[in-house]
Amino acid sequence: MDFLCSRPEVDPQRILANGESQGGGLALATACLDPRVSLCGADNPSLIDFPSRLKLGATGSTEELRSYLRIYPERGSQVLRTLAYVDLLNHLPSLRCPSFWSASLNDPVCPAKTVERGYDLVKGKNKEIRFYRDMGHDIHPSQLGHKLAWVAGHFGL
Repeated sequence: MDFLCSRPEVDPQRILANGESQGGGLALATACLDPRVSLCGADNPSLIDFPSRLKLGATGSTEELRSYLRIYPERGSQVLRTLAYVDLLNHLPSLRCPSFWSASLNDPVCPAKTVERGYDLVKGKNKEIRFYRDMGHDIHPSQLGHKLAWVAGHFGL
């Protein structure tokens, strides 16, 4: 953010943090931690609710975590305490900029249930989420158009 805001070609009043999957989680984390983010877009965001992702059998990077805990089950409590530092459940209540989310109802990597739980923690009414049926860990083709219209509306483009 410091680098972006130092650039003459960047309008520091119009910064969008945006991403999907882990990038969506990182966009949310950036927006939670830095008030210079004007808008946040997050599609199938990761890094939300690690305990539930484990219980729900989420795939992707959660498989590595599950594998580690099979080898070292006695470390489970410590692992979850450590992950709580980056779990967005503990940061999303501080998100203040408008946010636009999506979740795929059949996503095995970032289960919609965990995305919705994170979304529900965001205070205020300046947020929107779209759920897509029959989508796995993919972004629905219409989502980009919806997001671009949302960004244009907020930035007056």
